[in-house]
Amino acid sequence: MIKLRLKVIYFTLLAFFALGFSRFFVWQVLPSFSRRSKPLLQNYQITEILPLPGQILSADSFPISLPQTKYQLSIYKPDLKEKIDTLLNRLEKNKPGFSAAYLQSLANPDQKWITVQNILFDPGEVATLNLPGLNFEPVSYRLHPDSTLNSLPLLSLERYYSRQLTGKSGFLFTPKDAVNQPLLSKKTWQILPVNGQNITTSLCRPCQFVVDQALRRGLDNYQAESALAILLQPQTGAILAFSDLSATPAASLFEPGSIFKPIVMTMALDSQKISPDYRCHQCHRPRTIGPDTITNWDQSVYPDSDLKNIIKNSDNIGMSYIIDQLGLDQFLSYFSRLSLDRKTGVDLSPEAKPLTKKSWPAIDFATASFGQGFAITPLQMAAAFNTLANNGFYLAPHFNSSPTKTNRHQVFKTSSLNTIADILRYATENGVVNQFRPPSLEVCGKSGTAQIAVNGKYSENQSYASYVGFSPCRQPLFTLLVSFKNPKTSPWGSSTAAPIWFEIAQKISHLLY
Repeated sequence: MIKLRLKVIYFTLLAFFALGFSRFFVWQVLPSFSRRSKPLLQNYQITEILPLPGQILSADSFPISLPQTKYQLSIYKPDLKEKIDTLLNRLEKNKPGFSAAYLQSLANPDQKWITVQNILFDPGEVATLNLPGLNFEPVSYRLHPDSTLNSLPLLSLERYYSRQLTGKSGFLFTPKDAVNQPLLSKKTWQILPVNGQNITTSLCRPCQFVVDQALRRGLDNYQAESALAILLQPQTGAILAFSDLSATPAASLFEPGSIFKPIVMTMALDSQKISPDYRCHQCHRPRTIGPDTITNWDQSVYPDSDLKNIIKNSDNIGMSYIIDQLGLDQFLSYFSRLSLDRKTGVDLSPEAKPLTKKSWPAIDFATASFGQGFAITPLQMAAAFNTLANNGFYLAPHFNSSPTKTNRHQVFKTSSLNTIADILRYATENGVVNQFRPPSLEVCGKSGTAQIAVNGKYSENQSYASYVGFSPCRQPLFTLLVSFKNPKTSPWGSSTAAPIWFEIAQKISHLLY
């Protein structure tokens, strides 16, 4: 009992000692740091040295995003030496309309400070207005010299690389006397700024121009809500062009629809769950799964279809049986290896996270074979399809021409890729899109239409119309995805996205040799 009391007394004293020491630290030690800094602030004038911001360059070293500085004006009326009317006349010469906007504020005797909003001054204008009472603060922004380029990807790049482009400020410490004048007898010292970095991208300006122009025509001709195109270099994953005429790049999700069918078919071939001579013996009628029925877009059926004709006819029924052969575990394994269950890490900001499933009912698994029931970004879709163009290797898409790390790994075997390339070429040259293909252009591609889910149900009049492919089929120069949201003239990717895809492909092919 005595030992227990001694322990209680011991720990009580220890607790009081710890509490007393902590209070001493707070009262005596911490204030010393602030006291040390006060003489520095009292004896030195601290001036910030702004760093030189970096540029964003295209693949041909053309500056596509330049730092610019203008100045915002603040007026402190008690320090003005000129009459208000005279000052207004001087400001009006530089900025017409200034008087009408700020006459009332300047004439108000109770308003001492006026910060001029929405009017910025150039450095030359600031030099001519170096007057008492006028204060100019620098305002940084970025200029896009090539006005023909779509600005949305540039804005996303600027956000992503904001820290690298901005750099780090330095400081100049100048001794000062009691009246705040510099002391020349004492030494000044400084912390040098760290200038912003230049970011060289993979953006091909001629390709970007072609993509932008074609996409705008398609947006108008098909009366679509939005349009998007992504052009990749197959062997590197570099983004050669990215045009988004509606939303922030990499931030929107969609259900890919039938353009996903070649990927599922490649999964089944690669895992040897089906052979290249597979035929669908159940494709003579629609498929019923519980209360749901899988049909084709025009209610037609294709008995005993082989793989080439399942893709050519965009056969939902045939694909639902192929994914059954693949199995859920293998599907999810390939899905993950294609980075479809997570962000790509592309150097754009923001990038949306795909919607993944924890549960896969039978009907959801069947519809996944034709790209419905899950949502990914168009960039994820383009990168996954690019794996078919790049000898089965997945490459994370990127803009930076010198990425610090590259997500590169093999997903499919070469033999599987040869088979799917033959299938895609056959489907292109024997399908409805062949009417848009220039005779000299070899293409391995697939069109697709995906209904859009609204309030948990698929809409009958809202869809994504897409076409994705690479060219040529062996050693391709590019992989291209084109997609329109809610085209009014036709909901089908084969009659909207495909014509624009082939127009772009024909014009950029000679640019990439």
